[in-house]
Amino acid sequence: MPSNRSLNPLDFLGMPAFIALALVILWSYLHAHERPQAAQPFKATRLPQLVGQL
Repeated sequence: MPSNRSLNPLDFLGMPAFIALALVILWSYLHAHERPQAAQPFKATRLPQLVGQL
């Protein structure tokens, strides 16, 4: 019984977090490989703005 109680919070907190993390990784992976031509100019135009703010 104590071992079952100690496993429940881990499952309750672990599964949604794992699913959310997997979804974010899949989404970023698909978008990075979906349009690599659109991603690189965005980074190139975004970097000088970030460096200029620093």
